[in-house]
Amino acid sequence: MILSGEKSDISQISLTGVRAIALIGLLAIEPKSMEEIREKFLEYNIMEESQPDDVIRVDLNTIRSMGCEISRPTQKNNFKYVLNRHPFTLNLKKENIEVVRKLFNKIKHRTDIPLLIEYDKLIKKISNFIYDDEIREEFIGASPLIRYDIDMISDLDIDCKHQNTVELMYQKPTEKKPCLKKLMAKKLVFRNDKLYLLCYSFDRNDSIVLNCKGIRSIVSRNITQKKTDADLVEIKFYLKDFEHENLTEEESVIKKDDKGVLIGGKYFNKFLAMQRVLSLGSKCVVEEPSDFRDFIVSKLKEMRSLYE
Repeated sequence: MILSGEKSDISQISLTGVRAIALIGLLAIEPKSMEEIREKFLEYNIMEESQPDDVIRVDLNTIRSMGCEISRPTQKNNFKYVLNRHPFTLNLKKENIEVVRKLFNKIKHRTDIPLLIEYDKLIKKISNFIYDDEIREEFIGASPLIRYDIDMISDLDIDCKHQNTVELMYQKPTEKKPCLKKLMAKKLVFRNDKLYLLCYSFDRNDSIVLNCKGIRSIVSRNITQKKTDADLVEIKFYLKDFEHENLTEEESVIKKDDKGVLIGGKYFNKFLAMQRVLSLGSKCVVEEPSDFRDFIVSKLKEMRSLYE
């Protein structure tokens, strides 16, 4: 917003109109108190230091008359004016939302969780300017985190950064009640359209993966780090129809030969390694280690038996 300069620069423009435009812009960004609005108006050189706050109240009524809905400052909203609605709507169509959804599907597995959280917040902010209920709900639903508790995911991300020891209530789909788990938070990742918490279980003395949809609550956390000895699962597999952008951050190219491209992968645990191999289907052939190769074969036989 560029409104600086001498008063003469805008002498041909109604200052009331300029302040109205500036006020809508300020409140669209975030709620503002009377003092914050006055400070910005003085910074933009569109209000005199000697003018009373009643000038701003007139400006607020001006934009209300334009169709803006502004809640009055109360203790509940920290004594700030909140722009709940304005007449400048976004006319989005379903095909526009589909483009956003495809974009998120492309980047969510490679983007860090804090950035996805910021995207989610941005989508919700933009949705305030979409007044078609159906379109607004579809637009909000384009966020990869739509089905998750954002506050809890944010807390878990901080726990992962500091490798905090946490106790949480977790419920498997096959269980009727959640149970308490004590673990060290390691990393949040998207895999196969699901958000997982990679962690070290002190109950099992091993690395485990929890579906974040099963986390009911965080009971406690301890910032004192404990030593864990879990090793990464390292495998090698040949990949046909290789495209470099299809590799994950855990994988790298070892060599190319007549069999295809030999990929080396270091995964958090056997579950994620198996999940990755199975997602590649017939394009992937596990080379080593032999015990993991046998493990995959047994899993494939189990899957086949379900269809026989």
